Amino acid sequence: MRPLLLKLDQVEFTDEQFYQLCCNHDELRFERSPQGDLIIMPPVGGDSGNREAELTIDLGVWNRQTGLG
Repeated sequence: MRPLLLKLDQVEFTDEQFYQLCCNHDELRFERSPQGDLIIMPPVGGDSGNREAELTIDLGVWNRQTGLG
């Protein structure tokens, strides 16, 4: 799945409205682009979730070994 991009250049969408949208739909992941577009992120799971978990583990081990994180 790919993120869904909603162009909001013709819509007045305040920071407070964005916050309320996120609060009202906490099962979804929203982002805003620097241009103010709304990005709805797909849920993480399956292969992508496994890759992220492996990366997190690798980063944690590296930080413990080097103390540079």
